[in-house]
Amino acid sequence: MYKYKLSNLIDNFISDNQKNINSLALKYSLNSKTIEIQIRLHLPFYDIEQLKNDNNIVYDICVKLDKYLKFYHYFNMKLDLKYNFLFDSKIKGKNDIYIETKNNEKIKIYFKKINSVVTDKIFQQKLHYIKKFRKDTFESFGFFLKENDKYPICYASLSICDRNYLINALKKVNILDDNFKNTILILTRAFSIENAPKNLMSKFFDCIYNYYTSNNDVSIILTALNPVLGFQGSIFKGSSYFQFASSPMIYYYDKNGVYLNRRTSINKLSYKNKIEIPPIIWLARGTNKKIQKNIENNKLIYTITNDEYGTG
Repeated sequence: MYKYKLSNLIDNFISDNQKNINSLALKYSLNSKTIEIQIRLHLPFYDIEQLKNDNNIVYDICVKLDKYLKFYHYFNMKLDLKYNFLFDSKIKGKNDIYIETKNNEKIKIYFKKINSVVTDKIFQQKLHYIKKFRKDTFESFGFFLKENDKYPICYASLSICDRNYLINALKKVNILDDNFKNTILILTRAFSIENAPKNLMSKFFDCIYNYYTSNNDVSIILTALNPVLGFQGSIFKGSSYFQFASSPMIYYYDKNGVYLNRRTSINKLSYKNKIEIPPIIWLARGTNKKIQKNIENNKLIYTITNDEYGTG
């Protein structure tokens, strides 16, 4: 498993407030994990004393996010009614991928590139927990149950890596050399419907990887693991991603305490996290054998400094 530092303060808060989280999940007819991720994302806006003594924080956060949670519920209900047979199903197959339902029915899945900015905006801005559209989206993909379906049952988007500290980290651990010229992509957004098969995303990430193995311009796919949100990375571990670095994480919020991602916060009045945050864990997978061998053989984890992170 990946090496990362837990945020005990946040984990303890979640444990102490699980009853309230479950209650709100019932209110919005959503999985409690969906509510929990939003709570975790917004807890760093509060200071230690508030986290220890304010019993209304969970409800306060959900009031701020009411519009988002209602849309999530509306969209999820539409898909849930359509795809409720996916519950307890499994993804199988290598070249021809299919779902095997609990009734042993086999349903073909279509892996497709998404060519709709509207679809990108719905999944990135309305459904993904960060709730922000990436204008620099390079490509996005989905698993569809029918070739002509409007929306996929899972979604992911990638952007070209423009962070020098990540490229430098790959060189520091000898995954790359100074002559490297190919494209590095970052998996920036990922989403799946709530009743999705457990192995859906690992198979989906494998399909994205296979798509880029035939693209000589792309050599590495990166992704980030955020311990604060309770993500342990088992999906990526099953898809041959390996840790190579950690970086500082600064959370930004608007005046009402609603999360702003780093790119958005640059142009807005924002407030930083009031509690200590564990670092982000960076993972890599090579799309050719040489790079992947370097990644797998690497035993070093480079610590990106605050100065490196601050200058991009």
